[in-house]
Amino acid sequence: MKPKTKIEPQFNFFEELNGRELMHWLGTPCFVKEKSKVFNNQVTIVTFDGLIFHRIDLKDLETMNPSDMTFV
Repeated sequence: MKPKTKIEPQFNFFEELNGRELMHWLGTPCFVKEKSKVFNNQVTIVTFDGLIFHRIDLKDLETMNPSDMTFV
């Protein structure tokens, strides 16, 4: 009998976006997951491929037009 392997669900960026503002950080599509409780100008972001980055300065983020996501 083969051992069962756990299949992790694939990350769905648009489902996780869930109405949040689409941004980009260094050209990578992302959204702000949460704001820092300690530093007013820093946030945690989630990138298009599901990576999470903490303590990103808000000045480094720019809004992104949804039509720029046509590569998906």
